[in-house]
Amino acid sequence: MGRVGMTTQNQSFKNTVGKFDFTSYAANLHGAYKATNLTGSVNDGFNYTTNIVSDFNAHATHTEGDFKFDFTTLFQYVQNQNSGLGAGVNGLVIPELYNLGNSLNTPTASQADYKARTFGLAGKLDIAYRNYLFLSLTGRNDWVSILDPDNRSFFYPGATLSFVASDAIEALQDFKALNFLKLRASWSKVGQVNVGNFSNFGAYSTVPTFSQGAGYPFNGMGGFTLGDRVIQAGLRPEMTRSVEIGFESAWWNNRVSADLTYFDNRTTDNTVPTSIAWSSGYSSIFIECRYHNW
Repeated sequence: MGRVGMTTQNQSFKNTVGKFDFTSYAANLHGAYKATNLTGSVNDGFNYTTNIVSDFNAHATHTEGDFKFDFTTLFQYVQNQNSGLGAGVNGLVIPELYNLGNSLNTPTASQADYKARTFGLAGKLDIAYRNYLFLSLTGRNDWVSILDPDNRSFFYPGATLSFVASDAIEALQDFKALNFLKLRASWSKVGQVNVGNFSNFGAYSTVPTFSQGAGYPFNGMGGFTLGDRVIQAGLRPEMTRSVEIGFESAWWNNRVSADLTYFDNRTTDNTVPTSIAWSSGYSSIFIECRYHNW
């Protein structure tokens, strides 16, 4: 089965300030903020965000004696894209004509483009024995475009084992007070790339970027400044390891139930921003906490 979904948002805007000359009476009456005439301005812009998610999966089952096998594979493609453009100018020549060309000044403009892609390949194998012993094995590998080439591919597996003792052990079946008893245990790793936000999707978050410096272009020359965040080289995806054991039971015609679970979750290779001294030339560093305790 294949499935493709797309979500898109499109926005355009126009902000205007009318041209207006204050009288000397108004300037003296209301203070300095009306001493300067309004020259008029216009700002135009647009932005759009498009998210595409494509899933392709295959499923198969097979029974061999007391065993039942259930296998699922998944290929997933995700693309997130955002683009925006804005331009503005001050000093309108003709009042109430809000056009970027209606000025003797040079318009200013800004633009942003972000695109991030993720490819995922996953598989799941469920094995059931006599409908009371169940084993589930999972594995997924992701390729994420926003990380360094050496760290873009990462694999995370998982396993779950459950045993329905009330169906497997004959002595428990004869115990009238007990209706259901299941023991379970699981271990899993889950990877994610925790950088960026809802508008940039992490694109350009792990590399230094430049923006136009204040006061530029100046005298026909451009000037660009480096961002004030240092990026640690070789950032890796976060990994969360989870271990869980427990049991479920029901007693006296399901009037009483008990569910006990012990779990332990630990995340390593967290990516976090932290402040540093301005004397370094930067205000923060994007760093990875490489703590391991498996």
